[in-house]
Amino acid sequence: MPHEMITHERYNVDSILIRCGDATLFLHVSGVVSGISVPTSHQRQGIATAMWRYAEATEGVPMPLHSQMRTDDGDGWARSIGGPLPKRIECGGR
Repeated sequence: MPHEMITHERYNVDSILIRCGDATLFLHVSGVVSGISVPTSHQRQGIATAMWRYAEATEGVPMPLHSQMRTDDGDGWARSIGGPLPKRIECGGR
């Protein structure tokens, strides 16, 4: 899944969808990440990070911000990305 295939589109009135193949990152218009999904077979290859960096670098896309609601895996990933981390509210998932 080449990272150069990252695109974005307005998903609805409140959200931007960033896509890299089957991987998705949803940003609220405020910039808060409302969801990230990377197929298991493509995890740990830098795809979520590439989509985050794409959002940071693309005009018209909100600057991404970490959400309070993070899974265990999401919390580890957020810490690896860096930036301000709001106090975590645990949610389901790994």
